[in-house]
Amino acid sequence: MSDRSIPLVQAEGLKKYFKRTRGMLHAVDGIDFSIMRGETLGVVGESGCGKSTLGRTVIGLHEATGGRVLFDGQDMGGLSRAERRKISTRMSMIFQDPYSSLNPRMCVADLIADPMRINHMHGDRYGRYKKVAELMETVGLAQRVAGSYPHELDGGRRQRIGVARALALDPEFIVCDEPVSALDVSIQAQILNLLMDLQDERGLTYMFITHDLSVVKHISTNIMVTYLGKCVEMGSSDQIFDDPKHPYTKALFSALPEPVLEARDKQTELLRGEVSNPVNPPSGCRFAGRCPLRTDVCTAADVPLYETEPGHMAACILCREDAG
Repeated sequence: MSDRSIPLVQAEGLKKYFKRTRGMLHAVDGIDFSIMRGETLGVVGESGCGKSTLGRTVIGLHEATGGRVLFDGQDMGGLSRAERRKISTRMSMIFQDPYSSLNPRMCVADLIADPMRINHMHGDRYGRYKKVAELMETVGLAQRVAGSYPHELDGGRRQRIGVARALALDPEFIVCDEPVSALDVSIQAQILNLLMDLQDERGLTYMFITHDLSVVKHISTNIMVTYLGKCVEMGSSDQIFDDPKHPYTKALFSALPEPVLEARDKQTELLRGEVSNPVNPPSGCRFAGRCPLRTDVCTAADVPLYETEPGHMAACILCREDAG
């Protein structure tokens, strides 16, 4: 029986490095977080900041370089192959590009049934395709497209196939890797509402990765802001949006368009300077090269997360001074 008082997913000092000719690329570099059951952790940041790598490392598609991931209190790194395979059915992923994540030679019904076939779930072929019909109805796919192929469908239907595949094994935790960024705005809203309805109905837990701040506010319980493999700010959705602390977070919000006439004179905080090299990065704040408030202290040593209020943390020396 699962202990609902502990996080469903927890990362401690999680690292993922990739070997390059000039050294090690620090895609994820010492990240800590926890997600309680039924909650959504939004992960935001610029393209290339390590968001997708983080999600893939959490569910085991990438092997962690350091740190550990705990799922329902169990250390994923300490499990046997059989135990790892069993626990992997409790987690799933929705990919960013619905077309490239689907086998073009398989029809819709076979695509949805494939995870069940591989994991020997839902009985025989008849049982699996009965489950496929239920999933298609759940995600809003008409039964008439069951024999269609991905190239015959639009982006919204393809992503619904991706959602159905993610639900095929009845998971508890789903990593949503920019699931709406490749879709039209009207379709984005449909998929977001579908994900939120599924969470309410099934008690799902999400890690929602995106670079769209308006989307992450709509769906997230808590938000983690990342920059070049590091977490620079973390807090509840209201805390992050109402009172951002880190200069990078503030710059992201200043670039967010507001559909009101009063905002037309809003000053956008332009980020200048060079982006730090993620290959063998030097010590200090990764954002220091672009920060207008940097001091010598920022580059002297790595900056930890300082708690500015209960549950709200930011990796900035100005927050350390504010905290007294």
